[in-house]
Amino acid sequence: MKFLLAGYFGFGNFGDEAILKYAVAMLRYYYKEAQISIITQNPDLTAKEYGLNGIYRFDFKKIIFSIKNCDCLIFPGGSILQDITSIKSIMYYLSLIWFGIIFKKKVIMISQGIGPIKNSLAQKLTQKLLKKVSFIAVRDEKSFELLRKNDIPCELTADLIWAFTQKTNAKEDEQITIYGDIPGVVEKSKVGIQLRNWADLTEEKLQIIAKNTLKFFPKLDFDYKLICLQKNSDEKLLIRLGEIMHEMQPKARIELCIPKNTDNTVELLQNMDYMIAMRFHAGLCTINAEKPLLMLSYDPKTEEFCRELGLEYVNIQDLTENSYTEKIKWLKEFNPAKTALKTNILVKKSQQNVDLLIREIDK
Repeated sequence: MKFLLAGYFGFGNFGDEAILKYAVAMLRYYYKEAQISIITQNPDLTAKEYGLNGIYRFDFKKIIFSIKNCDCLIFPGGSILQDITSIKSIMYYLSLIWFGIIFKKKVIMISQGIGPIKNSLAQKLTQKLLKKVSFIAVRDEKSFELLRKNDIPCELTADLIWAFTQKTNAKEDEQITIYGDIPGVVEKSKVGIQLRNWADLTEEKLQIIAKNTLKFFPKLDFDYKLICLQKNSDEKLLIRLGEIMHEMQPKARIELCIPKNTDNTVELLQNMDYMIAMRFHAGLCTINAEKPLLMLSYDPKTEEFCRELGLEYVNIQDLTENSYTEKIKWLKEFNPAKTALKTNILVKKSQQNVDLLIREIDK
């Protein structure tokens, strides 16, 4: 059996790399003799990480050959069919789906977040192509309603990472930069801050985040971990946040943390006592470990996630001194045990992705 996996792989983004790791593990477990290839931004790194064939995402000659010669083209999760980041991105993934269809391959999409899709051409192409794929499972109600509204058959499960991220006793293993020559003598509670590079996240807003995080989580009781989940995208922003916080509180212990791999990332996120996060999967890992979470939203999928779990959030575009202060107060008082029932249900729904995937492959 030959499988070809496609998604936002090889960019060093934690969520997508965790999805890939879990998908590869699933296929290897159920199909011992499987030949697995991965369309990726970084074929050498992907090949080294998994011992599998990596195909550069813009080497269309090899991609077309691989689609033509595989048994199943699998999109194992993420939010690839949206144009909020770029119209080029959704057109790229739609082209892969189209090649799978014209070569009469099984095209399987699991744990997908669909939309928002604002471009009219992209909307039409998405609707037309998704009606022809073999199987679709979506990770949230909004995606489910969108597809059903357009008469596209699909199943409602949950994000694949719910099943991947289990509660752990963390042993942190990451690259650390410490701001301030302060020894960690006393064990303090840890506040994690995970940001991503985004146009609306201005210097003024970094100042607001730094000032009020330090105010409501004082240095005498808390240490601060700035968590980088995509080094080439987020590191400079987090370094700047660290500098601002250090200028405001020179004696605070502030660490810039760059986890080495997906397992270390999960452990680090789940070892925080409080988390302030932008990236969807950072929030998912945190709340899955029943830790207090405040999301800084830049994407509708984040807001849908928070509404589903009864969490507060701040839209980055609307972040002000007042809005951030209000939500930080909420975070400090929030009891994450309130989400336990919902997260357990989502873990079970996530595990259904495996059964559905195997069922479709074996048809």
